[in-house]
Amino acid sequence: MIGGALELPIVSRSTAAPLIYFRTVPHAGKAKGHVVFQGFGTIESAERVSQFDQRRNRYFANYRFDLVVFRMDAEQEGLDWSWITSRRDPSLTLRETLALAPQAWGHWIRLGARTIGNSRTPPSTKPSPSTPLRPGSTGRQDGSSDQALLR
Repeated sequence: MIGGALELPIVSRSTAAPLIYFRTVPHAGKAKGHVVFQGFGTIESAERVSQFDQRRNRYFANYRFDLVVFRMDAEQEGLDWSWITSRRDPSLTLRETLALAPQAWGHWIRLGARTIGNSRTPPSTKPSPSTPLRPGSTGRQDGSSDQALLR
């Protein structure tokens, strides 16, 4: 729904693509090309808005999205990338790929928007890794990995 909270049916939520959030960071004297993993989530709401272009002296339509960054407490703030990789494997069932998903994603799949408040990462408490994310990395400081299974 545009203009309010997006409440999708469980079938749609279970096949939804997670949004993966990164931020760019300078590294080795270069300002571009390095990113730090910030979390994952989904769209909480979307709204069509009207904005004014001062250069052209006219209004134009745009969209504003409220995004949710899900908690990763159960995963020690790291994302096991095998979940993302498994979603591309046509030989795996949806249930098999969801078994690799972070706990907060599983809660959102099962309960929808009503669980977002409990699954959302509080902005002031989200740790920010200091090293750029490399392929195969979980984003954890110690490099460890786990596969959080849905309960």
